[in-house]
Amino acid sequence: LIKLIIYSYNKMIEKKNDEVLLEDQRRNKLLQEIRKNKSKFKFDYTISQFEPFDENTGLTLGRTDITVFLDPMSDLGITIECKRFLKNEICNSHIYSEYIGNGINRFKNHKYPLTYGYCGMLSFVENGDFNKLYSVLSSAFKLENNSSQYMFNYIAKSREQDDFGEYFDIVHIVLNFA
Repeated sequence: LIKLIIYSYNKMIEKKNDEVLLEDQRRNKLLQEIRKNKSKFKFDYTISQFEPFDENTGLTLGRTDITVFLDPMSDLGITIECKRFLKNEICNSHIYSEYIGNGINRFKNHKYPLTYGYCGMLSFVENGDFNKLYSVLSSAFKLENNSSQYMFNYIAKSREQDDFGEYFDIVHIVLNFA
């Protein structure tokens, strides 16, 4: 999955489009590219968005950005949350409010499912200092750098604890569209 994401990102970069996109637009273009390229990786799983709901109330909890369904007979999958950053947003306060508050906390409080004990965070840098964002993320988390494994500079993993005391892994990928 990670190699497919990176490959699809590189295909987007080859098309070089300088327009700054909203998070949903960037995510949808990436999703489109992932779906187009998944056969090259013999990736048979369904990749979509998902709306988890509270089984007690029946209320929708939100919509995931990207979910990879590993079992066609189930709504269980690996969820990836996307966040977009502009130049003035690459700072600790924005990281804590958006990336953590409206991103990672959705996994910690189980708003988004952690079915397989891991999830993903994709950052889209639309403009600004790409290296600074990775540095700020690195200081906010105990990141284990996985760059050499994927031959991609900005990929790392962290271990977090959810609100119920269980540990899970997050793969962090920073994509530069600046």
